[in-house]
Amino acid sequence: MLNRAQQRFIVASFSRFDRLLPGPVVAAGASPSLLKRDCRLSEFRYTFEGKQYSLDDYLARHPATGLIVAQGSTILTELYQYGRRDTDRLVSQSMAKTITAMLFGIAVKEGKIRSLDDRAQDYLPVMKGSAYGETTLRALLTMSSGVAYSETYDGNDDSAQFGRALFRKDTPGGAVLLRRFNTREVPEGTRFRYAGSETETLGLVLAAATGQRLSDFASERLWKPTGAEADATWSADGKGDIAAYSCLSPRLRDFARLGLLLSNDGRNIFP
Repeated sequence: MLNRAQQRFIVASFSRFDRLLPGPVVAAGASPSLLKRDCRLSEFRYTFEGKQYSLDDYLARHPATGLIVAQGSTILTELYQYGRRDTDRLVSQSMAKTITAMLFGIAVKEGKIRSLDDRAQDYLPVMKGSAYGETTLRALLTMSSGVAYSETYDGNDDSAQFGRALFRKDTPGGAVLLRRFNTREVPEGTRFRYAGSETETLGLVLAAATGQRLSDFASERLWKPTGAEADATWSADGKGDIAAYSCLSPRLRDFARLGLLLSNDGRNIFP
């Protein structure tokens, strides 16, 4: 849990994250896709524990910076609070993991990734012989590598230590840091355990396989085809590699466009 002192800075830092941890632009195209509007959901009510509430009530009860609901290609409601606006970029945190996985699927379809049964070290020689290097891409995508890695958000777990080392200016880079986690507790594919390190490994594999930075690949394969209305930013580590497991900052409506793409089984609803 965050203490009150930390909570004071959440809104500003999460909507200005690309200033705290800069990174390259995920460029949008020249013609954004059209999102229509239907305001009927502004009268929406829901029942919780026998009482009725509005969406404004929901935001008052839950500290969300923005809320958007879309169906088809229509926005049903779009709300902001804490002084944020529709032009703010809001950091994705771990939603970036899903976007990295989407890009991975595209790379497989394009033949840039030969097989999900390949191992990370097949694309990243620097990781050869390490636990993550010897893990299949399939197990990394399902976070079932079996490698010991703690992500408990207490500030002292493996995730926190990895993040601090990754974003140092003198970092040796993600591939070298990931070699430190070299104990496989159980055989791969037998246990799910949430670990950003596995998505970070996938991001490095993607960059090696495509020959592009993740931000450029995302621009060409997602941002422009879905008609994103604005550039996003994706924070880079101290070596300049994209932090694949987090730190992508788009506008809220472009989050919605990605959500609509997923809800349609990957088929673009926009012309």
